[in-house]
Amino acid sequence: MTRTGDLAFARQLEGYGLSTVQIHYFMPDHPSLLQAFVMQQYDLAPRFPELDRFLDYWRREIEAVLHSVQVAHNRLIGPAEWRAVDGVITINLPPPPHPPPFTGEVPPKAAEGACRRRSATKCERHTKPWSAPAASGAK
Repeated sequence: MTRTGDLAFARQLEGYGLSTVQIHYFMPDHPSLLQAFVMQQYDLAPRFPELDRFLDYWRREIEAVLHSVQVAHNRLIGPAEWRAVDGVITINLPPPPHPPPFTGEVPPKAAEGACRRRSATKCERHTKPWSAPAASGAK
């Protein structure tokens, strides 16, 4: 993990969440044109100290006049997701069924008169006796 990733994760553990900020502003050379700036940063709700620092910088260093600021905030790691576990839950499932081992023997033929899909007798699986298809092409 990179150093930046470590810092972001550490901040989340401290309570920081992801803030999406949309700033509407006017530039002095185009006062009738409302422009937008969108950014994301980790910040602490509801005080938003990082956003306050950025807006102080904006007022001090940027000539644009602020019109409005909209903030959406989501705490990525919450208390319900981060808790100690006292035990382990083990689920015992039955082993999967195994086919009988292959012995190389051919199974014995079905008894005479049993349904082999071509016998004339009925079986429990098939309700009609088998009949040969009609010969095609013969008149």
